Amino acid sequence: MLSLLTLLACSPPKISLDSGLDDRTIDGTDGGATGDGSTDGGATGGEDTGGSTDGGGTGDGTGDDTGDDTGVGGGTDTGDDTGVGDTGGATGTEPEPDYSTFYGGRSFVQYDWDGTTVVCEERIEEVGTLLDEDWELYDDYYADAEAACPTCDSFYEVSLSADSVCGLYFMSNPSYIGIDINTATVDVYAMNLEFDVWSWDYVVTSTALTEGADFDGWGFEYSYDDWFGYMVIDGWAEFPGE
Repeated sequence: MLSLLTLLACSPPKISLDSGLDDRTIDGTDGGATGDGSTDGGATGGEDTGGSTDGGGTGDGTGDDTGDDTGVGGGTDTGDDTGVGDTGGATGTEPEPDYSTFYGGRSFVQYDWDGTTVVCEERIEEVGTLLDEDWELYDDYYADAEAACPTCDSFYEVSLSADSVCGLYFMSNPSYIGIDINTATVDVYAMNLEFDVWSWDYVVTSTALTEGADFDGWGFEYSYDDWFGYMVIDGWAEFPGE
């Protein structure tokens, strides 16, 4: 269990989240008729009892509106207006991000002791899976993770394409992170399993990887360093659309 949950011992990954996008409906009006004494082309009619609310008809005030008026726009009005205009009633729905999975990666640049000479550059890919009650270790550690990161909205298990980079920089695979979503930013925390000598047991702790990273609801980018600044890491994470 320790090997499965050793969490980013050296430099855990980070990811991001956000609220979904609202559905958007193409809204229009049909000629501006009111249906009650319709003001069609400037003519004032009587009480319209035909039940049609379309504009563009001449209207004689008798209520005998057949709904086949040519309309202001020149198109045929079928009389079944739904408030979306005479464009076929089309509506559009924007895709929303799927926060159950993310795809990302990290690039690593290792500098020599002079701090300027690059001695290694490597990149890995990452896939994050949202943790829930189906997680194998849910009963053992999920409550501990929530206690270690009370502001986190969700936790992810992250699979890495490599366990190490540059020959010496090792990473736990899989690793675990927690995410705290704000209005337009995201905070990402590495979730670590450590042995506590006082309780003589393993405990879950959290370490901030980034705080306040820009988040557009679909993904984010971030940077941090390790090895006292000699290893610089640039990461990214994106959520697929539904």
